[in-house]
Amino acid sequence: MFLEFNLRGGSITSYVMLNKMTEKLYYSMPYLKCCKSSVLSVTEDERGAIVVLDKTIFYPEGGGQPCDLGKIDGIEVLHVYEKDDLIYHVLKERINREEVDLEIDFNRRFDHMQQHSGEHLIAAMFFNLYGLATTGFHMGNDYVNIDLITPELSIEKVRKAEEAANDYIYKNLKIKAAIIEKEILETLPLRKTPTVEEDIRLVEIDGIDYSPCCGTHVFKTGEIGIIKIVKTEKYKGMLRIYFKAGKRAYLDLSQKNDIIMTLTKNLSTGESELTLKINNLQEELSNLYRDNKALREGILLKEGKDLLIEAKDGLICKGYIDKSFEDLKIISKYLVETSEKPSILYSLKELKAIFCSGTSPLDCGKIFKENISSNNGRGGGNKKQAQGNFEDQISLEKFIKVLIRKYQEI
Repeated sequence: MFLEFNLRGGSITSYVMLNKMTEKLYYSMPYLKCCKSSVLSVTEDERGAIVVLDKTIFYPEGGGQPCDLGKIDGIEVLHVYEKDDLIYHVLKERINREEVDLEIDFNRRFDHMQQHSGEHLIAAMFFNLYGLATTGFHMGNDYVNIDLITPELSIEKVRKAEEAANDYIYKNLKIKAAIIEKEILETLPLRKTPTVEEDIRLVEIDGIDYSPCCGTHVFKTGEIGIIKIVKTEKYKGMLRIYFKAGKRAYLDLSQKNDIIMTLTKNLSTGESELTLKINNLQEELSNLYRDNKALREGILLKEGKDLLIEAKDGLICKGYIDKSFEDLKIISKYLVETSEKPSILYSLKELKAIFCSGTSPLDCGKIFKENISSNNGRGGGNKKQAQGNFEDQISLEKFIKVLIRKYQEI
């Protein structure tokens, strides 16, 4: 059954042979930014218009690499995926032509090429230097990460692998990709075993790395530009390496350099003394915080003593506009430890209250449970103490009146 096009009411109805394949121009010409193509089919679902073409420059999502984006006949491409050797393009709108113009976002494509080639190179360094295989590769919007099959690795060894990778970038080695027969593959020092039995695509970095891969790559290591490892972390018994390559690495280093320049200017110090200066400032800040905390607690304890003196009718009740709820908890703790009187403390600043029963028969938790929600509040506690927060000051003050009334009723 051959392809049929029927133009009815401006739309395309098409039928595709299941054994027809989309020609993958992104493999043979990865630097091609635009081309023309014939439409094989157009369908629609909740994602948008799904278009299959006889050839495409759009790389589909897969192998840890995101898909290409761009436009087909001026219509935005939202996603690209592969199934049964056909490439499916998800478009924002339906197209109504048999021949269409394709244009990829080449900045995105080249970024992906730099990151993916950079991943092969840095992974090869860990393998060649230390015999460490990788499992798992993810290319995100900010970072690329690989997982090394080892629980840990010294900083010195990580830096040595990074330096070796960049040395090979300076040598501008060729990067080649081709479909290789399985018999030939068995004679090569593969870094990882292919997961398919046929149409195995091999990417070689000029004698230093051989790896099965379905992604897009630059032609020479020099185009990777630079590889910078930004952090490492333990992950499920392995070591996860985060890095950036190419323009991503350049922009990241530029941003960090701007931060360093700002810090050296504001702190009146040189780059080499910056770490020492920050450490000294942190120590000074810790000392000031400790001293301030001691002074604050002293003031709050005095506040608690004054409340005990000023308390009338056996109930301590005080609202504050300038104290945080953490301050109130310190005062309340002092009152509980030094007095048998019940206390109500509330913060108009944070719209929170804390209630302690003292030696009275009041059940704080029960009172809160029965009354707080009707006063636009949330909270609870036990028999001796409860706390809550409120939506507005009026609701808080109404609830305080409820607590006072409950005390007066005993």
